[in-house]
Amino acid sequence: SARVTRALEDNEVTTLSWSACSPNLSPIEHLGDQLMTAISHHLPPPRNRPELIAAAHEEWGNIP
Repeated sequence: SARVTRALEDNEVTTLSWSACSPNLSPIEHLGDQLMTAISHHLPPPRNRPELIAAAHEEWGNIP
């Protein structure tokens, strides 16, 4: 509604430009993909579970 739109604008809330019916509505899927890509390029590559967890924490912190 116009009231909601105006309230969001007045409070400087950033909204997504996707439509409500978009199959790409889940930003967590895109974030997960970005994290997995970053981990796959991590140097040195993780060789075990503790290294994978450490790499995930490091790469998570690098996501803007």
